[in-house]
Amino acid sequence: MSNVVGLASKFGAPTEIYNGVDVNIAARFGKGGTLSGGWNIGNTFVSGSAGGSTFSHTNNCFVVDSPQQLYNCESQNPYQSRIKLNGSYRLPWDTLVAAVYQNLPPANYGAAYTVASAAIQPSLGRPLAGGTANVTFDLLPVGSGYLDERINQFDVRLTKVLRFGARKLSANLDVFNLLNNSTVLNMNTTYGPSWLKPSQILDARLVKIGFELAF
Repeated sequence: MSNVVGLASKFGAPTEIYNGVDVNIAARFGKGGTLSGGWNIGNTFVSGSAGGSTFSHTNNCFVVDSPQQLYNCESQNPYQSRIKLNGSYRLPWDTLVAAVYQNLPPANYGAAYTVASAAIQPSLGRPLAGGTANVTFDLLPVGSGYLDERINQFDVRLTKVLRFGARKLSANLDVFNLLNNSTVLNMNTTYGPSWLKPSQILDARLVKIGFELAF
């Protein structure tokens, strides 16, 4: 074996590119009403769910150590839109209503497939290098698989203020996931009988009552 020294430009260059458009608003209306948030469309995706890692379009399609690096070397990033809005409005009798709305792309998934060394040896002519018992790879290009249902969540809060001289009591009624959507957020991505079986859905509607005393 001999070492070969050359310029990096001969081996290509990895890239990560984001393309998108953002529209943001911040408005006041009526007597104390506010509305803020925005709309975005771009070629990023979130792995797994809204709480996963964000990836822009990547391209690593050049050989450095092994031709295996060319497998799924470029991510598939469709353009997807996102909407996030929040607002509040003061009602009569010291009452305040506030809301948060999110409309996000559906969860992303892959298809991880594991092959044992014994199954590969007949076609490869030898066991896997380094005594590896099996190898796992994704059957789908990165960022190409998405569920059908988008993630919609609508949360509201109603606050009633009661005044007792210099003291102020705020009574809050919070409702999370008002529409009680049960969108899938995470699923089994191991290819097999349980592939795409949901493992996490949007939390069910939750009602919470709270009080805050200021003095």
